Amino acid sequence: MIFMHGDLGWDQLQLMISRSTTADLLKMFYKLEEFFSQQFKSSKRVFSSLQPRTHSKNSSFKKKQPQTKKKSVGDG
Repeated sequence: MIFMHGDLGWDQLQLMISRSTTADLLKMFYKLEEFFSQQFKSSKRVFSSLQPRTHSKNSSFKKKQPQTKKKSVGDG
């Protein structure tokens, strides 16, 4: 659920109510709710695709350490 905060103001409020007003208002509310939830889901997908991903392939980019040869006891 998404909550929004805002301030609205007007000089005059004129409202005409008919039989279909309530149904129309509900229809508008559900359409707006659907629109904003789709926008929210879409933005989540966009932002999640921008996050850096860690792969096991990153280890191949590391510099390999030179290996030192072990001296055997008999060499000397």
